[in-house]
Amino acid sequence: MGYMLDSGSLLYARAGAVKTRFNTAWIKGGNRQNDIERDDNVWGNRIGVGAEVPLTENSSIRFDYTYTNYDSYDFTTSHGSPDTMEFDNEETLFRMGLSVSF
Repeated sequence: MGYMLDSGSLLYARAGAVKTRFNTAWIKGGNRQNDIERDDNVWGNRIGVGAEVPLTENSSIRFDYTYTNYDSYDFTTSHGSPDTMEFDNEETLFRMGLSVSF
C-alpha cells in the first residue's frame, strides 16, 4: 500500500507472512554423538514502512524499515539426559538503496 506525494516521492507500508529457516547447532558434553544440529522452518509476520525519493529524473533513493515476529518453536533432544529448548525470534531490518533507470 502506498501514497505518491506531489514531489514524486512514494511513501508505502508493507505487511505479509514470511518463512525462515533457523539452524540450531551446539556441542553437548564430550560425546560427539550427543551434538545437536537441526533446521527448523518457522513462519512469521512482517510489517514495515518505507519511502522512495527521486534524486534526478532517472534515479531515486529508497529507505525501508521492517519488523518481523516469528512463531516460537521448541524441541526436546532424543538422547539420554534430554534437553528441552524453546526459541522465540524477532528481527528488525533497515535498508537503503539507490535505483537508476535506463
